[in-house]
Amino acid sequence: MVHQNRKINLLSGVTHNMQSLNLKTGYLCNNDCLFCAQADNKPLGNPPVEKLMEEISNASNYCEKIVFTGGEPTVRKDLPLLIKHAKSLGYKTLQLQSNVRKLSSYDYCCELIAAGINEFAPSLHGHNSELHDLHTERKDSFNETVMALSNLSKLDQYVITNTVITKLNYKYLPQISELLISLNVAQVQFAFVHAVGNGELNIDSITPKITDILPSLFSALTIAIDNDVKCMAESIPPCLMKEFRSYCSEPFMPSTEVRDTHYVDPNFENTRIHKLKLKPEKCRQCLLFKTCEGPWIEYISKYGDGELKPINRQ
Repeated sequence: MVHQNRKINLLSGVTHNMQSLNLKTGYLCNNDCLFCAQADNKPLGNPPVEKLMEEISNASNYCEKIVFTGGEPTVRKDLPLLIKHAKSLGYKTLQLQSNVRKLSSYDYCCELIAAGINEFAPSLHGHNSELHDLHTERKDSFNETVMALSNLSKLDQYVITNTVITKLNYKYLPQISELLISLNVAQVQFAFVHAVGNGELNIDSITPKITDILPSLFSALTIAIDNDVKCMAESIPPCLMKEFRSYCSEPFMPSTEVRDTHYVDPNFENTRIHKLKLKPEKCRQCLLFKTCEGPWIEYISKYGDGELKPINRQ
């Protein structure tokens, strides 16, 4: 059942004005996901810890949040040291964006929490080992991820999950939602696949049409809503989200600076809107034009803009 009249804003806890540092800790990873956007960068490896310490310090005067991402941050043995450094500089929110396979160790979870991580952003792409491991191309990655989520639940941690929507898993989004809720996560997000890196290589086999995924996505969101779990959908134009339009994630994304081993993007929001996504000319007549970012450019290149339906009245 679709809750057209429900006024609950399950995104009310999201901070709008917090400046965030997205720190790329390197590109090495213990998964090899079919959609990995960073796959082309893996030969760059991981930078020395001193370089990352410097980047953390450089942004500490104006960023309140830091997101440790990659690649996979947990493959670095010095990750706790980086976290402690960020905490000592006054970052209020310290998020780990990870496949969390290494967090299947309860002791390692405790070590990261003691270092300062207070928000976990794990990824799960299937409701069983067959489907999740198909995406990660690593055996037992599902079992390790679920064990990690169980550990974080026992430790009463704030967990916001991300599931990449692909042609392989979109029919099972409701089951994924149910599994995540059973593991006591605080928030679930479903993000439409971005066809770059491995995603570009596998675009035909993993990129569905957006209109095909909507029934399952709406069911998955409804399950979260009915269980009072925060939820959102990313990279899906609001004209297609219908009565779930308020669950689009883009309006709630903080201003973000990306620091990498070889570049700094001081305004990733601007990059995302103007370089990575595309609003076709016909969208200029839409009432949502100013707030919509449009789909990924690669999606328009593959499927065109026929699915987009400009809204010219409320």
